[in-house]
Amino acid sequence: MIHKTLLIFFIPALIVYYEAVHADPVIQPNDTLSRLSFHSSIEKEGFANYLSGGKPDYIAMAVAVNPKSGVQEINKVKEVIRTESAFLKNNISGIKKSGKRLVFIFTHVQTTLLKEYDLDADFADMFTSGKYNCLTATLLYSLLFEDLSYKYTIKFMPGHVYPMVYDGDVPYLFETTDPINGCIELTDEKQREAIQNGMLLHYTNADKEKNNKAAEIFDQYFIKLNNTGIKGLVGYQYLNATYSAFSEQKFLDAFKMVAKANVLTPMDGLKELQGEFLKLSILTEDKTSTLRASLLVAYYNSTDDKNRKNQIVDEFYQSTREILFSHFPSPDSLLPVYKTIYTGITDDDVRKVIDEIYFTQYIAYLESKDKSNEAFDTACKWYAGGKSKDVAKYFIQDHINSFAIDAYNSRDAVRSYDSVAGLYPVLMEFELFRNKRCQVIIQAAQQAFRAKNAYEGERLLELFDKGGYYTEATRYCCNPAPVYSQAGSYYFKTGNSVKAKAALKKGLTFDPENQEIKEKLKAL
Repeated sequence: MIHKTLLIFFIPALIVYYEAVHADPVIQPNDTLSRLSFHSSIEKEGFANYLSGGKPDYIAMAVAVNPKSGVQEINKVKEVIRTESAFLKNNISGIKKSGKRLVFIFTHVQTTLLKEYDLDADFADMFTSGKYNCLTATLLYSLLFEDLSYKYTIKFMPGHVYPMVYDGDVPYLFETTDPINGCIELTDEKQREAIQNGMLLHYTNADKEKNNKAAEIFDQYFIKLNNTGIKGLVGYQYLNATYSAFSEQKFLDAFKMVAKANVLTPMDGLKELQGEFLKLSILTEDKTSTLRASLLVAYYNSTDDKNRKNQIVDEFYQSTREILFSHFPSPDSLLPVYKTIYTGITDDDVRKVIDEIYFTQYIAYLESKDKSNEAFDTACKWYAGGKSKDVAKYFIQDHINSFAIDAYNSRDAVRSYDSVAGLYPVLMEFELFRNKRCQVIIQAAQQAFRAKNAYEGERLLELFDKGGYYTEATRYCCNPAPVYSQAGSYYFKTGNSVKAKAALKKGLTFDPENQEIKEKLKAL
């Protein structure tokens, strides 16, 4: 018996033709496989084989639904089926009437393997305990029919599933929950009874005016309706596992199980349920965990909600606050959460906002802990890596202004700028940093000539030239003309008129209207 409570939800989806429900969807094997969660390598191997178009080992897949089952249980089930198939082949070969052969198969299985009906019976455990339900028993019969080369189909309806096997053209219904009278030949009389007692009333109302024959109605609405296969039975096992997890409020387990059910038995109802379980899983999972981050990614990639971008952004913001500014998690746990969301969502707009949240929150955390150097280091690395450049730029520029004040008060401002530029080459991309570095070079060079240290003054002027600081845009903030004016005075006083004149003329190339330099040249 399939859990009725769960399947009531799916009645509208299940009462459809086999071709509509069970037609394999267009799937991308690798993508689909990566989005499923498996509790064993056996289970994963089964789905990988199925998704790649291979011939699945449905026995292994049926056993692997239970996380506690493994290779040992699979081998045992296969051995029992081989033994029973051999036994049945040998015994039915001496029975002349085909219908009686089917009765023998039904009776033998019911009395030998199926000992006690249990709504929650597990497929693998059935071979040990004998506990079964309609789902596990139907799966067993189907596997035996495969070995015995019988034509059969599997019928399902809300809350129930059973096999139907053929004796030539005559169908026999195996009602596994009735071990005494469960082998039913669907004769013409039985078919008429089914129609008359309202069994097919839901489907035949539209045909009453057509005066169709009973056999035609029965064939159209019973034989051809609501069929599934072994794959579907494995999928229904996952549905039962979904219900069990949901009843225990294990929403994440329910989400994982229904996702696998939807691969094997795809239908709209399961997709909707999968989405609901995913939302419940997100709500109940720790906001600081990478698991919750991966669930957010799964939600983003599976929902059509137009507000999903804002939802992900809000959730990530809350996660950063809890990780960084609460007592229990460590800041290091922010990075794996960020990476999980960033790599899982490929939308550039979402990634940009996620980057900005990560950067601003982490920088705020570092500054709250008086780790300004680490904050500056982080900002420079992010800017150099091309992430959150606009946000990082403002932060870096604020720190450049603070650094400029500290450097100005130091004994060697130029060396301070050179040191930080060596550590963070990206700073040379900042006009503010270049201009301030240029200004301290000019000031230091001017001071060197005043102190009669021509060697240092020339070195600094050479450093200025190599830096390429002077442009039309910077002529008013990075103009070395005053240095050359000071150098001209120094060389004139030391009796070197040639160098004095050369220095003053070069100063005019930077500031052609500089009256001080013009007067000094005139004096020379």
